Amino acid sequence: MEKITEQTEVSVKELAMILGLSVRRVHQLRENGLITKTGRGCFNLVDAVHAYMEHSAAIAAEKKAAATDETVTEKRTADIELKKKRATKTDVDAESKRLDNELKRLRLQEMRNQLCPYKAFEFIFSEHCIVVKQRMLAMPGRLAVDVHAAQSPSECAEIIKKQVHEALNELSEYKFDEKRVTEILDKYDMSVTY
Repeated sequence: MEKITEQTEVSVKELAMILGLSVRRVHQLRENGLITKTGRGCFNLVDAVHAYMEHSAAIAAEKKAAATDETVTEKRTADIELKKKRATKTDVDAESKRLDNELKRLRLQEMRNQLCPYKAFEFIFSEHCIVVKQRMLAMPGRLAVDVHAAQSPSECAEIIKKQVHEALNELSEYKFDEKRVTEILDKYDMSVTY
């Protein structure tokens, strides 16, 4: 067995075996200029091994840099997503607090009798509309005799106008009755819920 020196030359097959590569890959390295032939089909062993090691180290460094860049990009993306989720959670929390405060305000107004439950208001308004309807339907009967006795169309118009104003004034004086709300809620077995 021969000692390896700086001048030791090996064939393509031997170099491929030493580097753990295929003969074809050794030829590719030579074509790319990474290793050089010293003679016909021979390579300087020390130079070829050093060149291949430098080449492998450079590839490993590129892969590591690419992996680091990818990791940095993934980390940035994850950070952005986390910030978005935190912002969304903050928005939801703020909206929840706003709604809680609004609900407390409404309950306080209700306790101070400043609010009328919707269902009670609906029934009271319906009753009020019925009163308006009855008042308007009663007008022709009340006006018929007076209008018939009128001497001119302008006198008829004045009689009608007077009755309409009386009806509207009467309806505009309607006052909200808290006892009536309680009666309606009790009558229809309703409770105030929020």
